[in-house]
Amino acid sequence: MREPKSYASILKAAATGRTRISEIAAATGIDPRIVSKYVSVLENLDITEIVYPLGKRKGGRVRVRDPYFLYYYRHITTLRNLVETGYRDQAIREALRTLDTHTSTVFEQIIQQLTPELHVAGIVRTRPVQVGPWWHKQYEIDLIVRDPGESTTFIEAKWSDMTIREARRLLAQLEDKASETGLQSPVNQYIIIARTIKGSSDPVVMLDEQRAIIDYSRILKVIERGKARARRSKASEQ
Repeated sequence: MREPKSYASILKAAATGRTRISEIAAATGIDPRIVSKYVSVLENLDITEIVYPLGKRKGGRVRVRDPYFLYYYRHITTLRNLVETGYRDQAIREALRTLDTHTSTVFEQIIQQLTPELHVAGIVRTRPVQVGPWWHKQYEIDLIVRDPGESTTFIEAKWSDMTIREARRLLAQLEDKASETGLQSPVNQYIIIARTIKGSSDPVVMLDEQRAIIDYSRILKVIERGKARARRSKASEQ
């Protein structure tokens, strides 16, 4: 890269919440047309990506795709002064304090990557033909899984510990937001995925056929069992 400082400033802006080209340009002082060019280079390097609301090709946001770059430009650059001036213990405490904030952002991407496996395990009932976040005005949904004309699954992924009561409240809010998307299908499913669900020993709490609450700390074992069943089924067919 001929202008590493410009790329670094763009990554810093995107990592700290300036997700639109115009916002990045304002934060960095770089012409919006040049910002678009630099973002394209970063996309080719798999460092950033342009994310659109599911079902739309407008209103894209720049997302730092690489978790290392995201953490570095969101947190480490602000801690550098503490480290360089000898306040290392304070820097470590601050890094630990902000770790959950960073993980909550990455958590949504992790769940998106796990969607095919959640489907194989029978947790997400919608075939993942289309997968992505959605937002419009004041509404935002972490993840929507669509099999157009067949079914849609709406998911909120929260890196926090919550009770079933709190999860039920989020489910009600999720259903309200889903009604604003225009992406509902003949069959719809609503899922809350939390870091842990307090007061439940089950990895998946099925409230009914449409609504589920998932404890992420226990779900990986369920996914592995689902994959094993799929392998056995495929072997028996052969």
